[in-house]
Amino acid sequence: MEEKFNYSYSAASEEEKKEIERIKRQYEDLPKEESKLERLRRLDGKVKELPQILALSIGIIGTLIFGVGMTLVLEWALTIWGVIVGTVGAIIVTLAYPAFKWHTKKLKDKYKDEIIQLSNSLLSEEEK
Repeated sequence: MEEKFNYSYSAASEEEKKEIERIKRQYEDLPKEESKLERLRRLDGKVKELPQILALSIGIIGTLIFGVGMTLVLEWALTIWGVIVGTVGAIIVTLAYPAFKWHTKKLKDKYKDEIIQLSNSLLSEEEK
């Protein structure tokens, strides 16, 4: 009796290799070097996004408190308490924009030197 050995081989296609590399990179512990442009974008995003998150949070909290005040007046006929709570909520809502402006200015002052330095560096590299 004749014995046969069957062997099949299949290699990963180029697309599969790229997907494997992409997945592998997600789990590698090696620190990724950040380019100047990526750093500039990240710093700019930080300056814009953090104050926006703060202002939105303050505005949402103030609106919810204002809504509780309206509920006290309209549903439970607690007019004095409703007006007090609603006024507190309205004051909190009006503080959202000044908080946004203040936090934006603070972060711009903190990161302006590095952002200007990176911008100038990238612009001088572009001219070469």
